[in-house]
Amino acid sequence: MLGVHEVRARWIGHRMDAELTIDVDPALTVEEAEPLTAAVRGRLHEAVPHLERALVQLEPAAPR
Repeated sequence: MLGVHEVRARWIGHRMDAELTIDVDPALTVEEAEPLTAAVRGRLHEAVPHLERALVQLEPAAPR
């Protein structure tokens, strides 16, 4: 993962939904990048009380 942006979170009743976009190496395949999204979702669920759902989107990082 090379960066995070477009982070949003909102309360729905007593539960929270989150959405974010992570920048990944453009050379990664979707199959290779999927474990990153799963890891980010897992860390969010560990760190954020009451998190019901975390939508993690992938975006190829801009060349440096």
